[in-house]
Amino acid sequence: MTIRILILGLACTILALPSLAQQNPRGLALPSSAKIRDKFTPCPPGDVKLTGGFLGTRIAANEKNRMLTVDEDDMLDCFERREVRHQDWQGEHVGKFLHAAVLSWQNSGDADLKVKIDRVAARLLKTQEPDGYLGTYMPDHRWTSWDVWVHKYDLIGLLTYYQYTHDLPESDPSHDLSEEALAACRKIGDLLAATFGTGPGQRDINKSGEHMGMAPDSVLEPVVLLYRATKEPRYLAFARYIIANYDAPGGPAILTSLEKYGSVRRVANAKAYEMTSNFNGMLELYRVTGDKRLLDDMLVAWNDIVKNRLYPTGSASSHELYQEDFHLPNGNRANICETCVTVTWEQMNLELLRLTGLPQFAEEIERLAYNHLLAAQKPTGDDWVYYTPLEGRKQYDKVTTCCHSSGPRGVALLPEAAVMISDDGGVVVNLYNSGTMTVMPKPGKVTLDEETAYPLQGTVKFTVTPERDGARFPLRLRIPAWCPEAALQINGQPVKEAPVSGTYATVNRRWKRGDTVTLELKLPTRLTLGDHENEGKAAVLYGPLVLALDTALNPDIRNLNQVELAEDDSTKLRLNSAEDRANSGEAVFATDGRLFGSSNTTPLYLTPFATAGQDGKSRFAIWIARPGKAALPAAGSLFEGAETITSRQGNQSGEINDGDADSFRVTFSNQLAEEDWFGLVKDVPVEINRVVYIHGKSFHDGGWFDVSGGKPRIQVQTEKDGDWKTVGTIEDYPATTAVNNARLRDGQRFEVKFAAVKAVAIRVIGKPSSGDNPAQAFSSCAELQAFLDK
Repeated sequence: MTIRILILGLACTILALPSLAQQNPRGLALPSSAKIRDKFTPCPPGDVKLTGGFLGTRIAANEKNRMLTVDEDDMLDCFERREVRHQDWQGEHVGKFLHAAVLSWQNSGDADLKVKIDRVAARLLKTQEPDGYLGTYMPDHRWTSWDVWVHKYDLIGLLTYYQYTHDLPESDPSHDLSEEALAACRKIGDLLAATFGTGPGQRDINKSGEHMGMAPDSVLEPVVLLYRATKEPRYLAFARYIIANYDAPGGPAILTSLEKYGSVRRVANAKAYEMTSNFNGMLELYRVTGDKRLLDDMLVAWNDIVKNRLYPTGSASSHELYQEDFHLPNGNRANICETCVTVTWEQMNLELLRLTGLPQFAEEIERLAYNHLLAAQKPTGDDWVYYTPLEGRKQYDKVTTCCHSSGPRGVALLPEAAVMISDDGGVVVNLYNSGTMTVMPKPGKVTLDEETAYPLQGTVKFTVTPERDGARFPLRLRIPAWCPEAALQINGQPVKEAPVSGTYATVNRRWKRGDTVTLELKLPTRLTLGDHENEGKAAVLYGPLVLALDTALNPDIRNLNQVELAEDDSTKLRLNSAEDRANSGEAVFATDGRLFGSSNTTPLYLTPFATAGQDGKSRFAIWIARPGKAALPAAGSLFEGAETITSRQGNQSGEINDGDADSFRVTFSNQLAEEDWFGLVKDVPVEINRVVYIHGKSFHDGGWFDVSGGKPRIQVQTEKDGDWKTVGTIEDYPATTAVNNARLRDGQRFEVKFAAVKAVAIRVIGKPSSGDNPAQAFSSCAELQAFLDK
């Protein structure tokens, strides 16, 4: 599909004026409000319209099925009824919505979304107190917990609203509201600057929120943006206070820790989302002040994350923390790659790309965009996952969480990353997707038409139509570092100098209407060999895409750990399109593999990680055993694949017979029960003498067995629908009670041995626990396995 790309002039007019060259984001920052001039300047979101393809489809779904459907009352109730108990950080959602929704509206021009944005902004502004307070707490709880954090997102949302509405005609409903938004931001800034500091009666901002002050300190980013919008010295002074106060007693010591250890793991409590939010604020402050320490330390952090803490899919964190070097667990239980971390990491790379113009930062944006960001988003755009495992299931839910609000911001930012203007007045293309792009290089307006099926195919074609023939400007096209070979043609004629991987191919010429630029990128099939915790496994990549083995496409595979690749040499691995296997329009590839250590090859069907597990039920994995490394049948449970039965239907229904201890099942029904059990049933009996039970997960309100009346028991049926017979007791189960789990670990393994018996069914049975809610009780199970030891 070819789509018209208008490149408007207003964005690039700023390039002709040195003072305005510092203005970014456009329409917000005042001239001369920064000392550092960006190398690359994002185009306004309405000037880069990506349509179809991997990115354009998700951007449209994000707007239509998320931004337009977000529950306004859910976002605003905590402001309009502060006296009602609410989630501590619930106030963040409206600011995140305004940020993402305004960018989405600017990109699409959707009138209905604009009406919703105006309505939400107006309702929020009405709740501001006379002194400027725009939080969600009653007076006696102000500046505790997540209060400053909420004001951070108020500022981000309202400043974005002001940025794109204040120059609209007076007849537009948002014209006056826009000025109210900026006035409200000033009042917030004034209140923060008066409340926190080192003067008499002022508070220590580090002590006003969570994670050793990193949560409240992250207000730094919008405070700097507020300074750029107003040039009020007190806001810049407040930003400097935050940086200096990092080293106050009990503070996060972000800069000094990075300088001493060179590791984000050693910063404060290693909380990834809040820490990276501070990084983005420091990069904004560097742009304003030119303090090179800030940039240098952020590059230290960036290098450490990329080298030691980044997953192949472009995100980071486990249990919301930056973990030790190379500790990169993959499953659901490890709570990996919080979507909020993915988005703040995207923003950090966008900031560094703007400031430096270096392609490695665009490389990381591409990696996370095509993989972890889109993997967290449901393809229909209406839902997100909080954590996105590399193996396991995608656990979509309808609860509004921080990640449900952050994810749409990440998608809405993609057009700004895709096409930029260079400081020499040229056009920079970082991400390839058919669509409409609007830029203004130095000579004037230029229209581009881009046509591509990237990343499934490597051909990218641009038709360049300058408003005036003979206009001269450089066009930079990013050549991915993973691309071993690229070729460039102008009007069908090869360019002598071949593009180089990991750089920008630059064409600087006088352009005529109808000129064509064709970029051919070789899309290699690659293998990333696992190490450390992934030793003996490999991930298959195609171009920028990380592929996954998905049981929805491979229904005969029940245990992904018992599958192996036929080759672990990239030069020998064959990857073919298998579109006929697609369930929901996803891309599907076939390669050879083996099952259960067999010598015979069988097709393995892979799909991009971004679409794997999209039904929320199937299991998937990006790491596949290398030849000879798969788990063999002898190591598997004799009840693997058997039918699961339980005493009650719960709200978590993971498999308990698939060899995956990260998935689990619970019996939670909000009701009491005297006994709970989890069982497996086969069609024919098998001889067994050992059963393994793996505990699922302990919650605040139960999830374990209460042994105050006896330990959990293992029972069998020797014939279908026969009586249950106890064959053993889990004697080493801890001394739990209804309310105390006795430090039982999630995923803890227990084993019971007994005299051999032929069984058609097995189960674990015990009394469920209630935790802090005695009105109900439930238990959980991750795995139930049976073996015959000779």
